[in-house]
Amino acid sequence: MKGFLASLCVVLFGAVAARAQAAAPTGPAVEPKPVVEDRTVVTAPLPEGLAALSADLAITPVSMDTLPFVSRESVGVQDATSLGVSMWRGTRRPVAQFLMDQARPTASPVLNDLVLRVLETAAVPPEGTEEKGGNSLVASRVRALVRFGKANEALALARQADPTLVDGAMARMAVENAFLTGDVSGCRTPATLVKAYPKENWQKFLILCHLQANDRHAAQVALDVLRTESKANKDDLFLTVAEKNVLGDNRALPLKIDPQRADLLGLMQMAGFPVSRTLFAQAEPARARAFLRIPGQRDDQRLALAERAAESGMLSPEELGEVYASVSFPAAALAAPLVTTEKGSSLRALLYQASVAQPNAALKVALATRFVASSDAAFLNGAGALLWAMLGPIPVDETLAEKAVPLAHLYMLAGKPDVAKAWLEEARRTNHGAAERDALWPAFVLSGLEAGDGPAFSEAFDAWFEPKLKAADKQTLRKDLAPTLLILEAAGKPVPDTAWAKILAKSQLWEKEKASPLGIARLRHAAADARRAETVLWAARLAAESPSSLSVSLEIIRALRQVGLGDDAAVFARHGAALLAEAS
Repeated sequence: MKGFLASLCVVLFGAVAARAQAAAPTGPAVEPKPVVEDRTVVTAPLPEGLAALSADLAITPVSMDTLPFVSRESVGVQDATSLGVSMWRGTRRPVAQFLMDQARPTASPVLNDLVLRVLETAAVPPEGTEEKGGNSLVASRVRALVRFGKANEALALARQADPTLVDGAMARMAVENAFLTGDVSGCRTPATLVKAYPKENWQKFLILCHLQANDRHAAQVALDVLRTESKANKDDLFLTVAEKNVLGDNRALPLKIDPQRADLLGLMQMAGFPVSRTLFAQAEPARARAFLRIPGQRDDQRLALAERAAESGMLSPEELGEVYASVSFPAAALAAPLVTTEKGSSLRALLYQASVAQPNAALKVALATRFVASSDAAFLNGAGALLWAMLGPIPVDETLAEKAVPLAHLYMLAGKPDVAKAWLEEARRTNHGAAERDALWPAFVLSGLEAGDGPAFSEAFDAWFEPKLKAADKQTLRKDLAPTLLILEAAGKPVPDTAWAKILAKSQLWEKEKASPLGIARLRHAAADARRAETVLWAARLAAESPSSLSVSLEIIRALRQVGLGDDAAVFARHGAALLAEAS
């Protein structure tokens, strides 16, 4: 990794928890009932007079609330990661609508996950008059979930909702995008949705289902019907790709094909041949799952897309591991992965495969360390948890004492603080790697592995800070040491005023950064009023506009802590430190 700050602050302690996927209802229900499994699924419309669902809905680590009034828009889920039924309290509907419609994936996996938790949480809606169809808040949530690569969740939400809140076009968009993930059960979905949206044209989607089932006759008949429709309803591009590239033997896709269209992407998946490098490179990270299902792509293209998607959390570490495992390497390369000539993503895939198959703990550490060294900060922010699959739970053993600090660092990056802490204690006990421990001290503090306050913090801070300050030039002060202190302070750590005085006495630290004054003002205002969902969406918007801004990162950390999202703020603080160092 590049720079001191990147080497000490790229961690995934408290990595974004993988949330269990609840089975969605089979269609818009006439008399829906809350379903309680691993999490509560709230469907709408709910019976009149339902005063509260506190037993089912108040499952949140932030606060325990009851739902005094449930509207038809209160669909979604409540589980241990949800933001609470009152997350929209104090927010006006137009503001919520604007922020959800503008929400886009950022470079921060933790902010992306927070936005998804806003979109999926069942809650009392924002203040204002309910709208219907494609303009409703539920419709905005469906659209945003698709943009964030959560097609199945978008479909589940559309199926839970009252049909008047999600129009036919929106329902069809959710269905088509869910189809791209390979969920064959999606082809049974229209049977229920057609009843709710009888005026919507499901013909192209049904053609995709015929092709998926290899029913060429039914597909051709449906295509013939589509071809005879009026020019206004006919899609010549869809017809061309289906008839010439899927049913026919033409291996050249039309030049003007749009890779973002779900129906065309579904045809490309079934065509059975690679698409151009340019087309594959245009894939948005949120579309990674769909593009990775296109057969015959080159390994380097697939790896590049998978890693881009993992950086922002659009692809899970487990999914990235599956892509790594699918790459073929010569037996000689797998036998000696540390002396390979492979580079970049191919090197990481080789190191991953070799480490997973390696029984020797010391060699696993060497492979994982090389993996980290070959990765940049942004990538490790999204895929650091992949290290857990490479290492597994290596028990503390004094024969590995000299590797105790590297192991603590690796497990910290992997989001396994308990294992990391055990190895850090072993390093202290055996007095190994003292210099390396000191260099990583801020990262260990932000991960909860070192004392975050009190005399122990003050003593350790001085031991780390004074040598760093003495050796720092102006560049190191401005881009490394000062940002570290700012992030520690924003995360609630008691940085002494004397440290700031010493830094400020040395030089002018940084120039003014560009950031939206309006956005920052609205973020502060929302956080001060404890408007949790609005705070999350303003934070994500600012992060997307200014991904490398130190001042914006600090505002976001403080705002998340202010609305009770301290754990997420801590993860963002560590991720943000690494991204800032990378940008500088």
